[in-house]
Amino acid sequence: MIIQPFEIRSRLNTPLTDLELGNIIASAQAEIEGVHGAAYVDAATYITELHLGSYEALYLKRKVATVEEVREYAFPGSSVNVLETDDYFLDADHGVLTSRYGKWGWRVEVDYIPQDDSNQWREAVIDLVRMSLSRSALKAESVAGEFSYQAPDWEMEKARIINRLGFARL
Repeated sequence: MIIQPFEIRSRLNTPLTDLELGNIIASAQAEIEGVHGAAYVDAATYITELHLGSYEALYLKRKVATVEEVREYAFPGSSVNVLETDDYFLDADHGVLTSRYGKWGWRVEVDYIPQDDSNQWREAVIDLVRMSLSRSALKAESVAGEFSYQAPDWEMEKARIINRLGFARL
């Protein structure tokens, strides 16, 4: 998903050029992709997550529309076992895969199509851009006891925005 500068300008007032605003948008999208993987594209494009096994449940980063394939490795160097859909249970709205046979093997790869979260993704990018444009270098300021400003914890605010899109916690 690519959000264009004109989409940001329709919501935010900024003197930045399209190139400058495009760089901030790209940075915001990269921050989200670093945590949640690629943005939703369509109902045919899946993402792959690699998980260490030996647990009863795998917690995916996003809500799931459909699981394309689950590959399990019993131990390092073992051959891959492609699982059937009745080998696991899926809680799609919570992004949880549970093995039907107890604990997962050593490593598990899951290919899945996330639920369409493009509207939430767009809002998160806009909020990250808004935060970037309003961010001040000052942590606090006070003028003659009449005006006082306390900056938010910018990293915590960024994590809150990004975490709205899935289950990963920063």
